[in-house]
Amino acid sequence: MEFDDLGGRCQYNDCNQLDYLPFECNLCKKILCLNHKSYDQHECTVFYKKNDIKPKPKSNTNKCHFCNKKQIFEFKCSKCNEYICIQHRHLESHNCKTLKNNSNCENIRKNNKEDWCIIA
Repeated sequence: MEFDDLGGRCQYNDCNQLDYLPFECNLCKKILCLNHKSYDQHECTVFYKKNDIKPKPKSNTNKCHFCNKKQIFEFKCSKCNEYICIQHRHLESHNCKTLKNNSNCENIRKNNKEDWCIIA
């Protein structure tokens, strides 16, 4: 590329983003992009050792509860409050725990012509 020698590539794990105005961590001296410039964002080991702090565990909120795939957008089921992907956003597709096939739902299924019902 024409401007490959300008700026630098982010040194945080798999980011490797080309940034024309990169940041340098004043503790670990890594070159970082805007998204990873803070100590927490790039998990600066020097900062954690210096302040005797353990890094926060990463949350799994961006993983689908049903298929466990990492998602860009988070959908939260309004019934079971689980995080799900776009493919499993419907109650039936992620086997929502509010759905139940039982004899108490027989009348609802007959009237609505559905094979599931919602537990109130």
